[in-house]
Amino acid sequence: MFAELRDAAARERRRHRKPLAAADMERLAWQHLRDADPIRVSHAEAILGVSHQTVRAWLAHGILDGRGGAPQRVGLESVVRAKLIAEELRAQGRDRDFVSTALSRLEALALKGDADFRLSVGQMRRGERRPRPY
Repeated sequence: MFAELRDAAARERRRHRKPLAAADMERLAWQHLRDADPIRVSHAEAILGVSHQTVRAWLAHGILDGRGGAPQRVGLESVVRAKLIAEELRAQGRDRDFVSTALSRLEALALKGDADFRLSVGQMRRGERRPRPY
């Protein structure tokens, strides 16, 4: 379902240039993953194409969303996000330092979803506000 919704969103963007409809489909695709039951670590390994130790390390670093349970469960949304990041990095030949790159990318995604952050960035772009010096 997730892949079908994302493919439909991509087609909508290309064909009709209706960004709102495409954004709605993309949002529904990710909501579908958020609502899904957590999966076992062994299933995450298979989806990601990585070892058990790698999945455990990604859980420890917060790249994957651990959900507890016995056996340990992982949030499906975090697995798919990690898979997309890993595929992109592998395609660029940059899969060596995955943990720091993935954490940076996930942090950027979280900030992008923060309405206050987006408002502040928009104000800075329009020159209405200056960034705070640190």
